[in-house]
Amino acid sequence: MNPSEFKKLVKDEPFRPFRMYYPSGRTFEIESSDQVLFSGDLRTIVIPDTTDGTFDILDVIMIERIETLPRDPKPRMWWINQNGH
Repeated sequence: MNPSEFKKLVKDEPFRPFRMYYPSGRTFEIESSDQVLFSGDLRTIVIPDTTDGTFDILDVIMIERIETLPRDPKPRMWWINQNGH
């Protein structure tokens, strides 16, 4: 997927949850725009797992497809303060 298009998908308002599919068969559900951390070139993203403190570092270009999910408002991620920083 094009990194700029992916960032637009993540930052669109209102946010729409989605699932990313990778060639390895792994999937990642993105439930909040705060769940995706972008590198400077937008190609690399970090997806933290708040249940166990781990994270995945992924290449946006390798995304095979994206499936939108039903909207279910989630609270902001713990590392984002009220000012969005």
